Amino acid sequence: MNQKPFDPWNDEKQMIDQIDQKILFRESEVWWVKLGINVGIEQNGKGDDFSRPVLVLRKYNNRHCLIVPLTTKQQSEKFSFHLDPNISFLKKESWIVFSQIRVMDSRRLFEKMGKLPDPIFDSIKKEAREKIFPFTSD
Repeated sequence: MNQKPFDPWNDEKQMIDQIDQKILFRESEVWWVKLGINVGIEQNGKGDDFSRPVLVLRKYNNRHCLIVPLTTKQQSEKFSFHLDPNISFLKKESWIVFSQIRVMDSRRLFEKMGKLPDPIFDSIKKEAREKIFPFTSD
């Protein structure tokens, strides 16, 4: 079994926790974040800084947001959204992984990649409601 590098991630996480800088971000933006090393099948960050691109789906306040990770590995349509490969700031074909949605502290954000066009972001929000929260009110 392959050992995950939890100790280096713990060191990085402690540094992130010390950040006192206000990060300015908005819904519909795609950011590089320090997502870390996680348990089991939870989406991990990559590289020495444990980073991964994510979409800010919902901004609750200046330090609290709902994000969904992006991946370049093709996903089934059941819990993902295929992004238009012509989005200029994405270097590769990408998918949003709805099954990995999570709340995150904005101190993990470190580099803004770009902002999705409103029509694409509106489609993503619609898909999120259908795929993540398919509950009906009875």
